[in-house]
This record gives sequence, C-alpha cells and structure tokens, in this order.
Amino acid sequence: MSNSPLIIILALVFIMYIVVYALSSKKVNTNKHIRKVFKKIRKYRMKYSIVHDAIWVTYPYAIFISFLQLKFGSFNGTLNIINVFLAIITIILYVLFALFVFYLSKKYSKDPEKIPQKYNFIML
Repeated sequence: MSNSPLIIILALVFIMYIVVYALSSKKVNTNKHIRKVFKKIRKYRMKYSIVHDAIWVTYPYAIFISFLQLKFGSFNGTLNIINVFLAIITIILYVLFALFVFYLSKKYSKDPEKIPQKYNFIML
C-alpha cells in the first residue's frame, strides 16, 4: 500500500488513455472534428509515450517499496497480508512489463519497422 501514490498515477494515465481512446472512436464520438483531434492525440502522444512513460517513471519506486514490503512485511493481520500480497502483484506486473519490453526490443532490433501496430504504445 506504500506504492499507492504511484499506482494512482499509473491508474490515472490508463484512465486518460481509455477516455482518449473512447473519444477517438466513431461509436462514442459522432463529431468528426473532435474525433479527428482525439485520434491525433491518441496516435502521437498517448499511444507512443504516455503509457510507457508512466510505467517507467513509477518503476524504480514501486519495485523498491515492494521489495521493502516483502522484507519488513508480516502475516499477523489482514492489512499486513493484503500489503504483502499487493507487493508481490506489483513486482510481478512490473517485471513482466520490463521483460516484455526487452523481448520486443531484442526481437525487433534488426528491423524496427516490423514492429506490429499493437505494440506501438509500449515501444518508443
């Protein structure tokens, strides 16, 4: 639970991404001009940088605090058990993201133009 300020920042970034994605959709936004603006925002700012930046900005603090929780955490109360459990989940998610980015960078290092469009929000 010590990670909560950074996790809240990360959650807000994902909520912003979902809102921009929805406003750039034809189903949600029927105004052509506003939809075009939000498509550009999603393509050039949200899709390529903000999700990636949010995860890497919070990465060192979240990992450090999670390992600290594992070291000093105890199982003598419900709140402490939840705290250790959330620390384990945080470590797993952040390490999986890092491994996935390293895997993609290794896989597409020879030809970055072949990166599939669905991974563009991760790779810069």
